[in-house]
Amino acid sequence: MIWLVARNKKNIPEKKRRFNEWLARIYLSASIGMYPVTAAAFIAVKLNPDGGRGFIYQFYFWVWLVVTILLIIRRDNFKITRDCLLLGGLLGMAIPIVNGLVTGNWVWVSWRHGYYDILFIDLLWLVMSVATLVTWLLAVRKRQGKLGRALSPA
Repeated sequence: MIWLVARNKKNIPEKKRRFNEWLARIYLSASIGMYPVTAAAFIAVKLNPDGGRGFIYQFYFWVWLVVTILLIIRRDNFKITRDCLLLGGLLGMAIPIVNGLVTGNWVWVSWRHGYYDILFIDLLWLVMSVATLVTWLLAVRKRQGKLGRALSPA
C-alpha cells in the first residue's frame, strides 16, 4: 500500500496509475489472503489428521489461489482488507474450538496437563483473532463514520 501511495501522483499518466492500482490489488489480495487461509489450514489439518504433508500443501495452495482470485475480483482495497480481517478473525477463533472438539485438548486441559505447545498455539490464535476482530471493527466504524459525514446534509 505504501508503494501504491508513493506512485499515486498527479503527474503519473492515468494508464500507469491504473496499472499500479491493479498490481497493488494483486499483491494485497495474495498477501492478506494468506491470513484466513492459514487459519483454515489449521482447521483442515485438525479435521483430517491423516492427510499428511501432501494434503496440507494441496489444501493451502488451492484455497489460497481461489481466495486470491476472489479478492482481486473485489476491486476495492478496503473491502479486500475488511473481508480478510473478518474471515481470518472468525476462523482463528474457531481453531481452539475445533482443537478442543476433535482432540479434547481445550485450553484449560492443555494447561492442566502441561501441553504448553498446544496451549501456546491456541492462545496465540485467540489473541491474534481478538486483535484482528477489534481491528476489523475499528476499520468498519471509521469507514461508516466517513460515509456518514459524506452523506449527511451540510
